[in-house]
Amino acid sequence: MKKELSILHKKYFLEHPDILKKLSIGHKKYFIKHPEARKKISENTKKWIKENGHPKGFAGHLHSQKVREASSKRSLKFWANLTKEGAKKMKAKAYQTAIRNGSYLKRGGYSDCRGGKRKDLNNTYFRSAWEANYARYLNLVKEKWQYEPRMFLYKDIIHGTRSYAPDFYLPKQDRWIEVKGYFRPKAVTAIKRFKKYYPNEFNKLTLVVWRYGDNSHIVGLELGIENIDFYKEIQDKVAGLIKYWEYK
Repeated sequence: MKKELSILHKKYFLEHPDILKKLSIGHKKYFIKHPEARKKISENTKKWIKENGHPKGFAGHLHSQKVREASSKRSLKFWANLTKEGAKKMKAKAYQTAIRNGSYLKRGGYSDCRGGKRKDLNNTYFRSAWEANYARYLNLVKEKWQYEPRMFLYKDIIHGTRSYAPDFYLPKQDRWIEVKGYFRPKAVTAIKRFKKYYPNEFNKLTLVVWRYGDNSHIVGLELGIENIDFYKEIQDKVAGLIKYWEYK
């Protein structure tokens, strides 16, 4: 279920815990704990429709009570009967649609990252276009940066994730920057341990995610990261000013 869409009211979830379990943990925790986020998303949607018109031309109209009740029943029946296999098929179909319409990377397809050296950045190797673009952005605003200058080791850990290297360090601000389009379990573990073993450095961490309310934003909040910036906002503001900006 897209994060831009409204979810059922908290009161309904409390009365129907079986339906609540069908939703992703990230969504239900975040939206119930942060009602202002739902309000913000609603405001942004209304603003977009006002500026661009309703995509289905329904602005200014209301469904009848009969239609709303029938729609609600269909929705409840669908989520109540949704199986794990059905959820996987929905997700696969969503990916295929995103790839067909060219929006997959724009929605945070960080795994298709295009690692490599960038000539315009002193031939520095970056793991992704997002990281390279963020370095270009820092250059534009004349902020000195270092790319992966330090590896934080978890000496007490024998198995699993034993280290973490933030993407950037900003010497003037004494801040770490982590550019994250998608949180894999290993990355979540790495940052949890970073918080546990290096709490002072963790407090200096800024997370850069695709946009407000996306999956990485929600995970970042759950990890306790207080400073979060949005890659899409940066791109919208400065991409046209940077010659070698990579859109994919």
